[in-house]
Amino acid sequence: MKLFLSFLVVAALTVWFGVKDALLPSERAGNENSIYTLGNDGYRDALESGKRVVKFGPMFWGIYPGGLAFSSPREARNYFQANSQVFLSADQVWSVYQLAGDFHDDTYEKDGQKYIKKSLIVFKLVEPLPVKN
Repeated sequence: MKLFLSFLVVAALTVWFGVKDALLPSERAGNENSIYTLGNDGYRDALESGKRVVKFGPMFWGIYPGGLAFSSPREARNYFQANSQVFLSADQVWSVYQLAGDFHDDTYEKDGQKYIKKSLIVFKLVEPLPVKN
């Protein structure tokens, strides 16, 4: 029984250390280098109802790299259009959102794509993206 409890404690701590940083979002106000990302209609609904929305940073030792990061709404829109088969496979509406972070300080590159390096607050909806079926 002690061995099982020890295993359980180690497993719980392992999971905690894999997600703890992602559960503590950051917010930078008034920066010049905004970060933009893509989000579904759940983000819009939550923002409209006054809820705080978080875009998660890396978790589980890099298995989840963090939310997609773009330096402009146009860059996010172009990525969406180039990868629309992935986004439009789900029955959801997608939009570009601004994050409360700094593009230079709060992003990193992996395999040619930028990601946020820590969880950030979703600041506002910038533009809905066209739905094509």
